Amino acid sequence: MNTYKYIVTVLLAFLSISCDDANELLDQYIKDGPIVYAGKIEELDIQSGYHRLRVNMYPAEDVNRSHCVLSWQVSGGVRDSVKVEYTADNYDEELECYYTFISLPAIEGNLLIESQNVDVFGNRSLIHSEGAFVYGSSYVSTLMNLPVHFSDAGDVLFENRIGVVGHLISYEQNNGQFTPDIIVNEDYYPLVDAKVGGIIRSKTLYLMTETDIDTLETTAYLETVIEDDDIDPLLQDLLESTNWVTTQVAPGVTWKYYHFPDIFDSKQYVTVFDVDLNNENIQIDIPYATSGFISTSTTAVQGNADIAFNGSYFNTNTGKSTVYFKSNSTLIAPTVAGFDSYRENGAFTLTSTGKAAIVQKPLGGWSAVAAENVLAGGPLLLEGGQKVSQLNNEFNTTRHPRTVMGITGDNRLIVAVIDGRSSESLGMTTTELLELMLALGCRSAVNMDGGGSSTAWVKSEGIVNHPTDNGIFDHQGERSVATVFTVKSN
Repeated sequence: MNTYKYIVTVLLAFLSISCDDANELLDQYIKDGPIVYAGKIEELDIQSGYHRLRVNMYPAEDVNRSHCVLSWQVSGGVRDSVKVEYTADNYDEELECYYTFISLPAIEGNLLIESQNVDVFGNRSLIHSEGAFVYGSSYVSTLMNLPVHFSDAGDVLFENRIGVVGHLISYEQNNGQFTPDIIVNEDYYPLVDAKVGGIIRSKTLYLMTETDIDTLETTAYLETVIEDDDIDPLLQDLLESTNWVTTQVAPGVTWKYYHFPDIFDSKQYVTVFDVDLNNENIQIDIPYATSGFISTSTTAVQGNADIAFNGSYFNTNTGKSTVYFKSNSTLIAPTVAGFDSYRENGAFTLTSTGKAAIVQKPLGGWSAVAAENVLAGGPLLLEGGQKVSQLNNEFNTTRHPRTVMGITGDNRLIVAVIDGRSSESLGMTTTELLELMLALGCRSAVNMDGGGSSTAWVKSEGIVNHPTDNGIFDHQGERSVATVFTVKSN
């Protein structure tokens, strides 16, 4: 009886199609038995987008089908649907599936997509369902813009975060340079002029999963001020017009000095070393005393250095470093308990590959710094091209001999040794020192040990500044120290 009912159903269906098609179907039925139509969808692969989805359908290959109906529930419990024809136009050769896009401008969040195949007779298959997620304004409002940082070279830097695929940025600098919105797919973007202020406007672009069809863009721009370098123009003009006595000691290593009759309203004898850190033949070492003390000059000769200068703070009785010092990944000395924090809030760091930097002390302490070589000092003077506020205390506001290290935007190490405690050279305050380093082109700088320790040495010349331990303005008053910087061009 059931067989007869099925034959009647088939024959009635024949009335809605052509005579030739009906005859073919009848012949197939007589030959092969009952025909199963509208086979169930075997798999749905759903890719999320912003107020839309791409649905990839994998129907059974051995069944007759006309089209598919995809349905889902909208607000108020009302169901909506879309009809998907199985044609060559919506077949993805690469994924070997049929696909369609569903636009859901008023829907976001979790959905349940139900699919049914429909055959030429209108018969529907069993329902196959898959969960889906639609990104919308509520979700996007939770996305955060990544903060903007600035490198010593003046590049805009972004952190590398999972899901972040780029940034939409524009900037306007105080010199009139402007860029409209551009997409940056790297973790950095160079400014036109790192020394000119302005404003950066940025949005962060997210691709939450690799299969998503839309990149999500944060709702509002993050505005970050580009602080200008605030270089004293009179000081910069003075330094640029100064007739420095200059010597190239070795490839990539320059020594210059000048006895200023009036800088910062005082006499100052300034020695400057300029080291090109882009030169792969440059080698920087930080030898140290394993017991007692070492002298800058003797250590430089023993290391066949081209130039050398004193390092950081130490105990004048024992010769041990009083600030954090790591050499070749081995901790040589932690910062001594009770040591002035402002005198170890910066450090010179050097990786095993020769990458040098001057960094601020992390919140987690110096042990958090990954570089293999770290020598702390302070106070920190410049960071990211910006002046670091100096404490109003005697150490900072009194003019002393100083040794200071800085790194420029084009990756040069600038070392300045300022003589002091003499009528021929009064020395500098830390505020004067940071102004000097800024005018010399540094983007970061840290004060190291100074006073009687300040010593500058040049190959074939010996000590070239005026150390003060003998109380005479000459080259003979060198003090033994705990750490020394040596530089040579191999």
